[in-house]
Amino acid sequence: MSEDRKMYMDPNDKLVRLELWWDEAINQTRTKAAGYPVYDKALKLAVRAPGAPKQVFACTVEKTDIDGKVDKNEIYYNQYKHIIEMFKAGATGPAAEGLPLTQWAAMDRATAKTYTAAGVHTVEQLAALEGTQLQGLGMGAQNWKKKAQAHLAQMSSGAEVSRLAGENADLSKRLADLEAVVAAASKKPEKKAAAV
Repeated sequence: MSEDRKMYMDPNDKLVRLELWWDEAINQTRTKAAGYPVYDKALKLAVRAPGAPKQVFACTVEKTDIDGKVDKNEIYYNQYKHIIEMFKAGATGPAAEGLPLTQWAAMDRATAKTYTAAGVHTVEQLAALEGTQLQGLGMGAQNWKKKAQAHLAQMSSGAEVSRLAGENADLSKRLADLEAVVAAASKKPEKKAAAV
């Protein structure tokens, strides 16, 4: 029954990834009473921190038995309710905000795939990594972080230049329109006084 897993971004910490999937869990009480395995439908949650692929917290956030009775792990269900509802609705949600490492021209595909497997999916995530998360990516991670930060700074200044160019073009058009109005007003013939 194990279906495709879907990745989501933790709304409280954009560096953390949440993984949700449907699975099955044996219902010990019903199995014992029936004399054969009886399974519940289980919604599983895994929480992954970037740069630490082996550090994963996983739990069952919801179980539904064959009679339709739902049992929830209230703590984690409530904490990630919005994400869980998106998953149940079939929505993929924002897996990561920003430029995916696999699409960043500065990074080779092998490194991008390695970092993605370690839970770092975007240039923005890489630029924000600190401490053990960064060290978990291995040799060269510090240099990649600096490149990511430089890329983001360049993109930010480029966006500002574009914004200012657009604003300048708008102001130039408004000035030209005003000059045309003033020129038209100054060309109006003066009214002559009526002869008496």
